[in-house]
Amino acid sequence: MGAYYKPKELDTHSLEELNKSLALATKSRANVWIGGDFNMPKMDWTNVTPSADCKHQSYYRHFIDQLYDNNLTQVVKDPTRENNILDLFLTNNPSIVNRATVIPGISDHDIVLIDTNSSAQMKPQKPRKIHLYKKSRMGRPNITHCKST
Repeated sequence: MGAYYKPKELDTHSLEELNKSLALATKSRANVWIGGDFNMPKMDWTNVTPSADCKHQSYYRHFIDQLYDNNLTQVVKDPTRENNILDLFLTNNPSIVNRATVIPGISDHDIVLIDTNSSAQMKPQKPRKIHLYKKSRMGRPNITHCKST
């Protein structure tokens, strides 16, 4: 599970760092969830392609390639700022996403609310011995009490 923020539309360094993180995450073969502000206003998410008026076509295509290379699906379908879908939720297991809803936010972006079929799984810990040093006799002299007559 991760969060992502890209402050400006064209940021190649940020995109490369995301790619490094995705490479590590997908090696684990676990469910991958990434949500955040991707700031890609010229993306047509219906067709998963840059819009015709996009000035950075190759940059957008590189991002799309990263999604496909890591088997990620973007599930947000409604605008999160004005008419743009800037805030995304990416996952490699879209079948567990019941619904992605956009609700009013407290900033200039709306909030993406994800409803999923999932639960946390904890690995059981092996029993371990805990030594209580307060109750040990280590370092204490052996004192015998005697009664005097």
